[in-house]
Amino acid sequence: MPLTAAWLPIATPLDPAEEPPGSLDPLGTLNYAERLAEVLLPAFTVRMWRARLLTFAVVAATVADRAVARMEGREDIRLEARLAFERLFVSAMVRVSAKEPEKYGGALPRLPGRDLANRALAGEPLTPANFLKGQAVNGPFGVIARLARQVELVDADGCVGRNATSLLIAWSEDEQISGVLDEDGASTRAGAGWMNDAVKTTIACVSKREWPGASHRIWEQLAMHLRPDQIGLKERRALLQMLEVQPVRRRLFCILKNRADLFLETSQLSDRGRVERAVLLDGVRPELGKDPVDCLIADVIAAADTYEQTTSLLQQAFDGLIWSLKNRGGRATPKAVLSDERLCKYLERTRLALSKTVPRLCQTMNLLRNQPLLDSAGFVEPLARLHEEVVSAERSEASLAQVVLSRHGRVQREKAKAPWIESEAYWTLMPGENRISGDALPVWSDKYLHPFKISNAYAILRDLGRVRLEVQDAEE
Repeated sequence: MPLTAAWLPIATPLDPAEEPPGSLDPLGTLNYAERLAEVLLPAFTVRMWRARLLTFAVVAATVADRAVARMEGREDIRLEARLAFERLFVSAMVRVSAKEPEKYGGALPRLPGRDLANRALAGEPLTPANFLKGQAVNGPFGVIARLARQVELVDADGCVGRNATSLLIAWSEDEQISGVLDEDGASTRAGAGWMNDAVKTTIACVSKREWPGASHRIWEQLAMHLRPDQIGLKERRALLQMLEVQPVRRRLFCILKNRADLFLETSQLSDRGRVERAVLLDGVRPELGKDPVDCLIADVIAAADTYEQTTSLLQQAFDGLIWSLKNRGGRATPKAVLSDERLCKYLERTRLALSKTVPRLCQTMNLLRNQPLLDSAGFVEPLARLHEEVVSAERSEASLAQVVLSRHGRVQREKAKAPWIESEAYWTLMPGENRISGDALPVWSDKYLHPFKISNAYAILRDLGRVRLEVQDAEE
């Protein structure tokens, strides 16, 4: 069955304060890499690090459901209730971690909003004004929402999905708070009491703007049973079973588990781009067989490697132009820029390397056209356009410069943004570009320009007890 647009990344509101490193994307190369990564690890994003947040998403949706019901079915407060509960959760983790660092210190890493919650510890309520910008997208629920929707733990509106009940039962049994799904007021079980306190405190935050005091029991209740670093056996099994329903993700999880040694070895010596390249090419690819799922993974890895090699060279050329302009006070004629001996040699090396990608692009397009599990048009057409640009760029250093500047201009126009380099009679570098130092020419080689979520997958597998290793990321 061909993959459809439903499997591709879902557009969400942009919050510049929480953008991942590749989001600047001056040449517009991220989107296609995301398509390829989506095939390998459906619904994963670069900000998914904690498996427990899937359970949190279900609990938050359940609390919001109960809050709506208690407030006479007011659907208009559903999102507000969920966000209020989320702020209570983050504040709870920060509070108990500050109080008992040895016991709860491992619960804070990669918890969205922890730093802002820490600043508000002195008794200041955590509100939309002093918490994460774009909380619905960037909070604990938001960063895991795509995956939670894909495995049907929540629906498109953030309400509980069809798989929510089984996960809630597994979680509550592990935590010894059975009864979280009991009807309001009809049960005296521990879980019913826990849920009642969570809902009541959330409603107070929403309707009365009341924030719990420092000694309120809600902090310990939330932290004890929802801490991101401790997942019970039943909950782990339930989560893994849901995640492995999707056949490509299940197969990749299996291989990643078996090649955790390679990830561990390379991650100690290299950055993310080199680590993920090594894992895909040297770890995953040799393990693949000839069945349809394995062939799909192999073809997508081949496409990813070709695409990353090509786009990294285009990015290298663009960064070289920025470097040259920075060394000329930010403004120069095209002739002056391209007559720089160091830049010329740099662009020549880049151009010659690009010329070697032309046959690989053709081969990759044929590979994807014949891949029965892919919608070939959506995967081949962007490569065809890239191929045309590379063919133009390989003619000369001036052609290469023109190709990357034209591509950048088009991308910025589509984003309704000003170009970083105005390319008219003079090439002018606009203020605010801080990636390139101007000291040494930047080089992209032997590493991927875009993230393929391999590090995120290992973090999730670690939380689920499938691998034993630590995963570092740029947020730490």
